[in-house]
Amino acid sequence: MRQTGVVLVMALIALVAITLAALSLVRSVDTGVMIAGNQAFKEACLGASDIAIENASSWLSTTSKEASNALDNDNSAAGYYATTMEACDLTGNRTQTNSTDDVAWSGSVNANCNARAQPVNGMPDGYSSSYLIMRMCQSPGSTNDPDVRCASDVVPSQSRFHGTPDYNYRIQNAGERARGSGQASVYYRIVARYP
Repeated sequence: MRQTGVVLVMALIALVAITLAALSLVRSVDTGVMIAGNQAFKEACLGASDIAIENASSWLSTTSKEASNALDNDNSAAGYYATTMEACDLTGNRTQTNSTDDVAWSGSVNANCNARAQPVNGMPDGYSSSYLIMRMCQSPGSTNDPDVRCASDVVPSQSRFHGTPDYNYRIQNAGERARGSGQASVYYRIVARYP
């Protein structure tokens, strides 16, 4: 009898198909592990940033209760600035080729924009975070001073999306804020970074 070798060809084709399936499975497992690692890193970053924001909020609350004028001027040792710091590049992304307007996120020295972030103490081993607090005013001084213009709240309007309110703000002096809402509330911005 003459054998044509069809079984051998079919076995080789099946072997190639099984090999390709195995390689595909290995790649999908590697991709899954990489995605899980990225998600864990993202959660760690968010956790460290949340701790920084909580510390900044606590400092802001405590300091405002200690003295009525405690937030009128910069306190760079605490990472607090009484103005919006518009000249500073808070993330380092606005002017990537020019670092003269960057914030000193390490907390050790002042950067050229003269803003130094406050490092957070008591972070878990291997983690670090820092924050910067800015009062949303155009100049330092008392928020009751008519020459100091600050971002303050206005009456929330109904949102176009799902009925949730839109909160808007505008730059006003103390007299304009008192006329508008009956109270002189001012906004603060907290920026946290996980280096």
